[in-house]
Amino acid sequence: MVSAVVAFLIGRVVGRDGLQRLAPPRLARLCRRLTRRGVLAVAVIRLLPVAPFTVVNMVLGAARITLRHFAMGTAIGLMPGFLALSIFADRLNQALRRPDVLNLLILGLVAVTLIFGGTWLMRRVQRGVSRGVRRD
Repeated sequence: MVSAVVAFLIGRVVGRDGLQRLAPPRLARLCRRLTRRGVLAVAVIRLLPVAPFTVVNMVLGAARITLRHFAMGTAIGLMPGFLALSIFADRLNQALRRPDVLNLLILGLVAVTLIFGGTWLMRRVQRGVSRGVRRD
């Protein structure tokens, strides 16, 4: 969160004009459209693989999203991944400490859920992005 806020503040200082050269045109257009949606916009953009994390933070700072909306949206958008990885790490720890059938089964179930969930999300995002892309 600290690095995200620092990059956001750098983007705020540099401004839109300075970041136009840094950000891909697709990201800049997306951020302009989402600026009015605040927390939801930031949470959604965290789920989309549109650009590197730091570049997204800087562009959102330049887009004049409030720091409060940025921080809340970042926390909400990153939470599913943190939660999934925490559950996986816990199950892996349990399986290594007590490698019985139940712990290994739960670990396998969590791993399969992460793999299929991630694959499903990526396909859904790519399908949505390809449908929504305008050729300007």
